[in-house]
Amino acid sequence: MNSVLGDDEIVYLEQPKDYAQKDAKRYVFRLVKALYGLKQGAKSWYDSLSAALYELKFTRSDADHGVFVRKSTDSLVALAVHVDDCLVTGFPTKSVQQFKVEINK
Repeated sequence: MNSVLGDDEIVYLEQPKDYAQKDAKRYVFRLVKALYGLKQGAKSWYDSLSAALYELKFTRSDADHGVFVRKSTDSLVALAVHVDDCLVTGFPTKSVQQFKVEINK
């Protein structure tokens, strides 16, 4: 869920109370990455995941935006996403294994 926030998304937060301040002027942080539970966090993560899947030649289902499919003449890989959990299936098994290697990169 730690996707990079866009330039149009500016989020600041205060230092934790027990944080050791080296410079008293630096008491507010600007987030660079989305945190779990942040309102923008889920959308930012979905956008990052979608972009990565599009690069891997997946298409999003019109019926359910949490389902992505990559088809070719001899293989099919389907990925279902719910919140921060994913389920992948397909045939042949080698195509699914290849997808796992690609997405880990």
